[in-house]
Amino acid sequence: MSSLRGKFKSAAATLGLSLLMLAIIPALGGIPTASAFTAASLVQQNNAGTFSSSVPALVTVTLSSPVTTGDVLVVGVETPGAYSLPTVTDSLGSTFSRIVTTGGNFASIYTATLTSGGTDAITASFPTGFALASDFNVFVYEVAGVTAASASTSSGAGTGTSVSTSSMSYTAGSFLLGMVAHDFGGAVTAGAGFTLSPENSGIGVSNGEYSVAASASSTTFPATIASSVQWGEAAIALSPAPSATSSLPCPSTLGGTYMPLGATFKDTYGNTWVAPSGNLGGGTWSSYFFAGPQASVPPPMQQGWAGDFGTYGGQQGWIITFYCT
Repeated sequence: MSSLRGKFKSAAATLGLSLLMLAIIPALGGIPTASAFTAASLVQQNNAGTFSSSVPALVTVTLSSPVTTGDVLVVGVETPGAYSLPTVTDSLGSTFSRIVTTGGNFASIYTATLTSGGTDAITASFPTGFALASDFNVFVYEVAGVTAASASTSSGAGTGTSVSTSSMSYTAGSFLLGMVAHDFGGAVTAGAGFTLSPENSGIGVSNGEYSVAASASSTTFPATIASSVQWGEAAIALSPAPSATSSLPCPSTLGGTYMPLGATFKDTYGNTWVAPSGNLGGGTWSSYFFAGPQASVPPPMQQGWAGDFGTYGGQQGWIITFYCT
């Protein structure tokens, strides 16, 4: 079940609530199947960078077309060595979270769910100044049909021409991004199944490679650098969001403690999340808490329901969420 762990994070502003990404249970009649999900799609991307010794060093990436409410912005950042990580903001007031960083801070990935649409400029502010100008590079992707609530991550770092991360599993329809940063190793070649993003800044020390998964599998986000140098790669997989048109009957008996609309719990990292429950978006979101270890969750729900381990009502246990109509 650990591979299906999710987080309750911001969803579209029309819901005004946090939603948990669903998993798939083909074994149970009427439970979500693959047809309940729409594959991710890359709407647009852009890149910018700078050599700077300013404090702070600023890199702004403007997307060429207006962004859409509910889409997710994915931002890959290259930082020169183990220097300070940036703060990421945009002109629409979106809230960005850093999801993964490599050893040495070479590469990081941030995400934000868009709560408003329109023309958008994304800025990374690097707080550290340097005696000599240093390189900073930022890649931005607008992705539709995904949720930022249950991102899977991996990373890797080393020296050589072969780049990879630890192995990561993902579901069909997921958006995959590997952010490769290197010490002026020349051209980067994307691994099999991945597309290399255009590097518009001309700095030549980082690249993004991306893909939309045709089927569930795993990857190490492989890439190749022309020369043997020090490198780091941060990677993320964003799962497809549930389809708004899915028709799923509600199970009548689950056990556990029903978590009312707006109930909060803390995960093992100390983050506070809001459990979605109630009639939302044409169907019902329901959340239940099962105190104790994973074994306390009824066996049918262990076959693939998405959930998270945390604390609710002073007890530790599993929070499970599902959607039905």
